[in-house]
Amino acid sequence: MYQKRNEHNLLNDFEQEIKLYLYDKTIFKLLDQLKLKVGEKFYLFSLKICYSALIAHKFFDKSELNYLNVWIHDCEKLLLVKK
Repeated sequence: MYQKRNEHNLLNDFEQEIKLYLYDKTIFKLLDQLKLKVGEKFYLFSLKICYSALIAHKFFDKSELNYLNVWIHDCEKLLLVKK
């Protein structure tokens, strides 16, 4: 298998992700305190809540929610094709 990747800078990737490594315990506590509904039908809703909390606490840029929504849309299209 071959994956064609877009051009990117590994150092820049690391700089964007370093907060997630340095504040992992803080992030865990933040996400652990969220009131999420249980069950498979709530997975995507809960994922959006988690992203929103991480954005509100400046761990993610607000543009990440747009990327998440596009990813969810693509996954839903794949599931429709799969059926």
